[in-house]
Amino acid sequence: MKIIDGAKIARELEKKLTVKPGTSPCLGIIVFADDKAGQVYSRLKSEAAARVGINIVKSNSDSVLDEWNRDKSIHGILIQRPGYRGPEFEQYWKELVLRIAPDKDVDGLRADSKFVPATVKAVEKILYKFKLDRAGKHIVVVGRGMIGRQLAARFEVQELSSKDKNLQEKVKEADVLITACGRQGLIKAVKPGAIVIDLGWPKGDVDFAAVKNIAGWITPVPGGVGPVTVICLLENLVEAVYNRL
Repeated sequence: MKIIDGAKIARELEKKLTVKPGTSPCLGIIVFADDKAGQVYSRLKSEAAARVGINIVKSNSDSVLDEWNRDKSIHGILIQRPGYRGPEFEQYWKELVLRIAPDKDVDGLRADSKFVPATVKAVEKILYKFKLDRAGKHIVVVGRGMIGRQLAARFEVQELSSKDKNLQEKVKEADVLITACGRQGLIKAVKPGAIVIDLGWPKGDVDFAAVKNIAGWITPVPGGVGPVTVICLLENLVEAVYNRL
């Protein structure tokens, strides 16, 4: 098994991310005050942004959304999603995402966003980086949340529910397994030599210890897809700036 070092890939991509002189890209981040993990993740995004010359404004309240949508000095808006908080929050989250202007949805969450979802871009970059050709391979996406649906649409497959009664059997048929359901250690076995892309938050959907001697390639959690997603988000933001020039 080979572990995919997402942090290393992110550093390489960051070096290629350039901001045109005379422009001042700005990302607005909303992170909930009681979301400790979100505070950490938003800080990491802020640090990466600062390294490439991108400005950050933050708020703990969604009350700024309409103002940020109108503010021409803010080129993109990110809402740091907390962990699962129940069906009522899920509905609120969907409504919140729809309040972001499509041309500022640099995370690519809206169906009509102008940008490829940052997470989807990250997965594609990882596969490309390691020449992990998916042509002719059986791809399985686990997770029916927003990210799972986006990934399934991109790879033209049907996403699986994490509660599918035959999940473990279907997973073991995958040449490329992409999982994003947020259920720690759910997947205990994979196809020998499989490419495993784990987007499970916060600790991974795949039981790393159980599959480490079976998988061909695997992204760890943390340190796998996450760092690459941050750079893809910033790439989208820079694209948003250039689209307005």
